[in-house]
Amino acid sequence: MLFRDDAPFHPPPPTELGFRPRSMPYPERRPLPRRRRNLIVHVDRARHDEVDDDRRSAPDPQKWLLQLYRLCADGKRGPAVDLVLYTFDDLLFLRQKERCDEILRTADVDRLMIEVLLALLMETFRARSVLDERQAFFDRVEARLRRERAERAEAMLRGLR
Repeated sequence: MLFRDDAPFHPPPPTELGFRPRSMPYPERRPLPRRRRNLIVHVDRARHDEVDDDRRSAPDPQKWLLQLYRLCADGKRGPAVDLVLYTFDDLLFLRQKERCDEILRTADVDRLMIEVLLALLMETFRARSVLDERQAFFDRVEARLRRERAERAEAMLRGLR
C-alpha cells in the first residue's frame, strides 16, 4: 500500500521541488568574508537602543564609495552587492536618512556595476518616501540603463520606481 492515512506527511526537500515553498523558513544571511567585515559596522539589533545615532555609527560615505568603486573596478560583483545590502540595511535600521541620502547623492553611477546599482535601488525601495535623493539617483540609473541596455532597461527597473 503506497499511501496510509495515519502516516505523517514529509514534504520533499526544496531541491526536488525546484523552488522553496512559502511555509519553509529562509536561511539566515550568509556571513561576509573576514576581509569585508571591517568595512561594515555591525548593528546588534537586540541592543539597538544602546547604539547612538550620530555619525560615528556608520561608515564615512566617501571612503565607503571608494571601496565600492574599487570592488566594481576589480569585477567583484558579489562582495560589492553584499557590501551595499549589509550597509544600507544597517543604515536604514538606524534611521540614518542623511547618510543614505549623501551616498545616493554622491554616487557615480558610471563607476558602479549595473547589479550594484540595482541592489542600491532594491535596498532603498522600502524607504523611498523618506529618502530625498533616491528619485534623483533612480533617474541617473535609468539614464545609464537606457544608454547601455535600452531594450532591457524597462524590465530591469520594473517595480523599483
